[in-house]
Amino acid sequence: MRCPKCQFENPQGVKFCVHCGNKLETICAKCGSKNSPAFNFCGECGYDLSKSTEPTLLEANQHDIQFFNPPTHAILGLLCITEGRNGQGLSMIEAALRAAFENQRRCFCAIIEHSLGQIYLQIVDKSATLSLKTIAQNVGFILKNAPSAAKKAVVHFNKALGITEEIGAKIIQAEVYLSLGRLYKAKRIYKQARDCFSRAARIFEECEAEVYLNQAKEALASLE
Repeated sequence: MRCPKCQFENPQGVKFCVHCGNKLETICAKCGSKNSPAFNFCGECGYDLSKSTEPTLLEANQHDIQFFNPPTHAILGLLCITEGRNGQGLSMIEAALRAAFENQRRCFCAIIEHSLGQIYLQIVDKSATLSLKTIAQNVGFILKNAPSAAKKAVVHFNKALGITEEIGAKIIQAEVYLSLGRLYKAKRIYKQARDCFSRAARIFEECEAEVYLNQAKEALASLE
């Protein structure tokens, strides 16, 4: 990519000129498309690239604005899920995960993987209370994913555990173990459930996270 400032020909994929440090691309805050820094408006959706502020979460949710900001995108996805739009929310969270992975935001990747696992856990865990409205709104999503929900949850939880182990995110790791334990309990695989709850309790105790530690102890007690 040629730098518009110094005309140096840069390798593909770099975001800043390796010769002068000039920014080589502008990410559209609305659709996430890459644009030349010389563009005033996004070539994909026409959004004004000169705007330095993004829509608020409330505005984005109300007007169905899609913009490229992984944390916000994930939060909007969770908002959709709380409103009963599981399919749309899941798609938004998965898009946020891809963006976070591309930008090497490892901690955020772990949080999203955990969130995705919890979505599938809700389908597996019969003790989770879902309103009739939520079930009615998501009947297609539930029927489609019910057969493989446990397997998908395990995959996401294990990915989250792998990332947290690499970066040393202990609290998040313990939270994932707690969720994974609940999944095994729901599937009546009690030995693995106990192992996960015990690991979560040990980590929470090391981190002096009393509230979470109590949750882990209650989870262990529920297996007695």
